Amino acid sequence: LPPSSVPNLLISTKPTEKYDRQLRLWGRNGQKALVESRVLLLGASCTGSETLKNIVLPGCGSITIVDDAIVDEGDVASNFFTRSSDIGRPRAEAVKEWMCEMNPDTQSSKHIVQSPSDYLTSRNGDFKDFTLVIATQLPSPILRELGKACTASGVPLLVVRTYGLIGYVRVVLPRKDHPIVQDHKM
Repeated sequence: LPPSSVPNLLISTKPTEKYDRQLRLWGRNGQKALVESRVLLLGASCTGSETLKNIVLPGCGSITIVDDAIVDEGDVASNFFTRSSDIGRPRAEAVKEWMCEMNPDTQSSKHIVQSPSDYLTSRNGDFKDFTLVIATQLPSPILRELGKACTASGVPLLVVRTYGLIGYVRVVLPRKDHPIVQDHKM
């Protein structure tokens, strides 16, 4: 069922109720950081879409999805965020619509129909507009260039790649201190 067909009678519109589990997990400061986040997804494949979903559901502020692929039957078979009615549409657009429908609090989201490598070139290495960059299924030369650009911009990079049922996640943090601002004592 599409998310819009599910009645929202039991869904709370109060942020403190809607995000209660997250508030208990990482506190108000953590949730505030998530709500104010600006996430860039390079590659809206099934891997990228699933990764982004896990950031959108708890209350991500805004998303930008960059992908030049057009939805085809392979996407419909492997990506939960595309449907047969999306065939022939830009994959970035289809995935963005589903993400925003899952969590309407994801503000000012957009999609860009451009290859991630061309987008990287067009940014001239500047990713300061984002608080997190997620790169999925990209070739190593592009990842090296992206890693340098994100480090220079002071933006964390999350690299996710899958090969069938196996995969890896790599986190590239900018060279600066990462203090724990608020800890939870038991």
